[in-house]
Amino acid sequence: MKTTIIGAGISGLLSAYYLLKAGMEIEIFEKSPRAGGLIRTMKTAYGPLENAAGSLVNSWHVQNLFSDIGIGAAHPGQRAHARYIYRDFPRRWPLKLIQSLDLLANASPLPFLPSRGIVSGQTVRQWGEKYLGKAGSHMLLEAALQGVYAGDCDKMSAELVLGPMFNKHTKSGKSGFLKPRFKGSAMPEGGMGNLISALTVFLEKSGVAINYSSEISPNDIDLSSPLVIATSAPAAGEILSGMGIAGGKQLQNHEMLDLASVHLVFDNDKLPFEGVGCLFPKNQGFNSLGVLTGQPAFPDQFSRSIERWFIGGASFNSSANFNSSANDNKISRFSDQSIIEMVLTDRAKMSGVSSRPVSVHVFSNPASLPHFTLQLDEIRRTLRLPQNMFLLGNYTGGIGLTSIMKQSRELPERILASL
Repeated sequence: MKTTIIGAGISGLLSAYYLLKAGMEIEIFEKSPRAGGLIRTMKTAYGPLENAAGSLVNSWHVQNLFSDIGIGAAHPGQRAHARYIYRDFPRRWPLKLIQSLDLLANASPLPFLPSRGIVSGQTVRQWGEKYLGKAGSHMLLEAALQGVYAGDCDKMSAELVLGPMFNKHTKSGKSGFLKPRFKGSAMPEGGMGNLISALTVFLEKSGVAINYSSEISPNDIDLSSPLVIATSAPAAGEILSGMGIAGGKQLQNHEMLDLASVHLVFDNDKLPFEGVGCLFPKNQGFNSLGVLTGQPAFPDQFSRSIERWFIGGASFNSSANFNSSANDNKISRFSDQSIIEMVLTDRAKMSGVSSRPVSVHVFSNPASLPHFTLQLDEIRRTLRLPQNMFLLGNYTGGIGLTSIMKQSRELPERILASL
């Protein structure tokens, strides 16, 4: 029986890979002329510049995937685990002593509470302030989450965001005892674009048909065989709505967040920390959400110091009038030059030195991230799909490739159980 997949982004390609491994026949339809979706790598003399995810959390599954499709992994640097949070300057631990003691006191009941104290209808901030204290929630939890979800913790669902973190478990079998060669992030040699290319070649050589520039309308869908919709939330919602499925319109119209990343290249002007990145809590007065550095993470992939600054999300509110026409909190309202100047202002504040990069590149992704709000929680809990239809993406699990890989690995079992 053939399984049809709509979307050849990373969700669709990984779904096809694991379904193929389960012995299923696959056909993919992609409305654009290329695979990969948001994942796009620009090759430069300094190293690869990424539009979206730059690496995956390493695991046995990742190593096995890389080996199977014939790509190598970049070698992580000695400071690949060093991450910082800014409080007056970059710190490994941003809390003061009394705040740390408050965190310990508030968090002490958590190991004994059902679902770690998470209840329905609770926001991330409500949970964080209750069990970590205000400083612990703001400086640790919320700062860390904004680097992944870019959302507003007053609106984000604790069940959606924090629940999966507390419910991690390892199934028995190979993946239960085979450990990865190294902990941390795994980057394909040459960038994430090489992962997309290798996956695409592997699938096509294995007999998977990928139809580019092909869009399936709701009227064309035949659910006599399995269908996987591996698109963005709005695109999936449009298909469901067109088929008259309750909840489709709500998914189609769900809030999506803008995000931009600015790559800066410097000769010898380093940031004031030795590690792979630093996050900026909202009360520290930065426009940016955080910054990642390439060389400390994967020194063999970068010939210069490349910094990747992230800006946008639900809580973006420019602290300077860089563009008088920008009258709301969407980063997509600003020009590339305005975004660059905001980032350089943040960098000067962080380092104490105003420097101009030798090279700069902006990737802008309007409406690229689903906002993990209580409303999305409601949509996911109440949405009822017809038999043989499956949704898979960064809104059906968690944001990030680790979640997408997990969903993709579990997809064959879900499909077989529904037949």
